[in-house]
Amino acid sequence: MAATIVIVTDRLPHPKVRPNARVGWREKARFVAAEREYIYALCLSAIQESPKAVVTSFKGTVPSGLPFTKVQISYEYHNPRKLDGDNFIGGCKPWQDTFQVERIVRDRVQLGLGFVNDDKDISLAGEPVWVKCKKGEEKVIITLEELE
Repeated sequence: MAATIVIVTDRLPHPKVRPNARVGWREKARFVAAEREYIYALCLSAIQESPKAVVTSFKGTVPSGLPFTKVQISYEYHNPRKLDGDNFIGGCKPWQDTFQVERIVRDRVQLGLGFVNDDKDISLAGEPVWVKCKKGEEKVIITLEELE
């Protein structure tokens, strides 16, 4: 049976990490690092609260056969207005990078949750699904489904 991990965030990725953002590389790098730390901390705190059935961020159980060899990722975002799909997915890239195993990149440790060995093992399920919501109720539901 294929395992599924569902992660629910309490916000969208910061607009400055999206591909169409008009920011310098240094500023963008700071925001990318902050986004990676955010998703890492969110998932890690959820796993530590209840490793068997995490209620806040994961649905079901944390799979024991990690890292997966191949996964399919899908996004559902709740926002008052619809965003360009490619721009939204590009903004989620720092989160997606955090799903791979921890590694050393340019003499620095890049945080990793260990869901997959490399982000090349993640394929996109399709366009992100937009759900209209009120301001202040923004969230993203990320589904990682193991491919057999």
